[in-house]
Amino acid sequence: MSKTTTLRSVRSMVDSKRILDVLLKNLIQKKTITPEDTDVLMSITIRKIADAIFAQAITVFTVDQINHQIRFQNVYYSPSLYGTDDNQKKWYEKKAAELEAVSLPDDQGIVGQVVRSGETAFVADAQRDPHFNRQVDRNTGFTTLSMIAVPLKVNNAVVGCIQVLNKCQDSRIVTQFTREDVLILEDVARYSAKAIQRAKDPNTTFT
Repeated sequence: MSKTTTLRSVRSMVDSKRILDVLLKNLIQKKTITPEDTDVLMSITIRKIADAIFAQAITVFTVDQINHQIRFQNVYYSPSLYGTDDNQKKWYEKKAAELEAVSLPDDQGIVGQVVRSGETAFVADAQRDPHFNRQVDRNTGFTTLSMIAVPLKVNNAVVGCIQVLNKCQDSRIVTQFTREDVLILEDVARYSAKAIQRAKDPNTTFT
């Protein structure tokens, strides 16, 4: 990648993060946040983040504490996967919609590990990770390689997780995410968690 392309990527990442910071801060300052507000916000957020750090896929998960389930709240596949192929685009959109109707036990997979531990998972090769749940890959046809999964926390309680998959800057070769990518995702997760929780319980106070 040339220096010009690298600088352009850095500027895009900074601009995306600035936009997200404003969106998230303004939203959590509202007296009430509806589920629709949260859904729109998270849809914008995951697209901006995927573009900024060159992720092929990104998912926001929420935790159902009562039923011990993890729900696929928002799923997004990057256009880098399908380019101008409309059939492939529709296929990925269909798979995203199918996943958004799915819940998993909260003790499964790397996301389950993150939810239980409250710690970020930074994975170079998911296929070699003993916690990795291959069933989602089998169902979607997507091959997960590199991954970051960051917990969404409110007052030290985990309410969800943001997961990015497969850093791919040239639409061909998947590489490992960077520590800078982790920091960006953790920063966005702090605001996102508050927005999600405020939609569930408008009376939540944040420490």
